Amino acid sequence: MSNQKKKQEEKNILIVYAHPEPTSFTGILKNQAVEYFQQQGHSVAVSDLYEMNWNAVANRTDFTKEVKGFFKLQLEQRQNTLIEEIKIEQAKVEKANLVIFIFPLWRLRLPAILKGWFDPTPWSYQWPKLYNNGIFKDKKALLCATTPEEKVTFSERGLFGNISKITYPLTHGCLYFCGFNILPPIYHFSINNEESQEKSLKAWGEKLEKVIDENPIEFNKLTDYGEGGLTEGKKTDFERIGDYL
Repeated sequence: MSNQKKKQEEKNILIVYAHPEPTSFTGILKNQAVEYFQQQGHSVAVSDLYEMNWNAVANRTDFTKEVKGFFKLQLEQRQNTLIEEIKIEQAKVEKANLVIFIFPLWRLRLPAILKGWFDPTPWSYQWPKLYNNGIFKDKKALLCATTPEEKVTFSERGLFGNISKITYPLTHGCLYFCGFNILPPIYHFSINNEESQEKSLKAWGEKLEKVIDENPIEFNKLTDYGEGGLTEGKKTDFERIGDYL
């Protein structure tokens, strides 16, 4: 294989990792991903949010310029006065071909520190550059989430409900909103069980092998929605969630 061909195939991978314990099973999944992509010759960047002590609270301290008077967060975020820590994360996203989010589900929610990583990102969306026309339409995103609960509890009729509906605000409401092509997520259940861990590691390895070329979920396009944001004669993505996840 020529160096030129290898260079064309090389991808920039960003892994956003949110777990406070490096030796956790979630951490093992992160390490497995880093090792695999590096072995394949890809460039890998990791944002370990707990290790970085990432500030999950968006406020006046996010800016280098003093904010006087009434504080409107979204307006200030568009003034190009964000602190260096946030600009570094934005640059990582802009460089990446694929962004992988690895995190635990706690009380049916993603960790607050990960939610706080998303908040200072207004540069990533601007009307009408949304959804399939978003500025990240050439990038892919993947969720890798862990939980000690059994898979059946996250089924449509399970105690917690369809896990894809639980993560929908992230996959569709945040990532696809900005244009990301969303790959089918991978969820790891019963992670406190040794046998389940072995199965999860195997499944994760198989996922990593195909993720670069994997086809994304076919969400509705922005043009599928008419006046008032209503679909024209077809189901919404939320209604179709069981069909594609």
